[in-house]
Amino acid sequence: MVTMRKRGTVPVYIGDDHRRYFVPPEFLSHPLFKMLLEKAYEEYGFEQRGGLLIPCRVSVFQEVMNVVECSHGQFHLDNLINELN
Repeated sequence: MVTMRKRGTVPVYIGDDHRRYFVPPEFLSHPLFKMLLEKAYEEYGFEQRGGLLIPCRVSVFQEVMNVVECSHGQFHLDNLINELN
């Protein structure tokens, strides 16, 4: 997970305080990240301006990013799904 802009990354804003992170574009196709994108669509639709806002807690986003970065990592999918719903 990147908090400083690297070339080719996508900015996303997380949580109530809109904390900014930069995500590698290949992460966007991961099933867990797709869940975050679906949640953003359900909450805000496709008409977001000024960056992609994802409505979840920063801790949930960080856990998703850790799983995506370490695709073989262990995590509790049920807990993440409950947090996203």
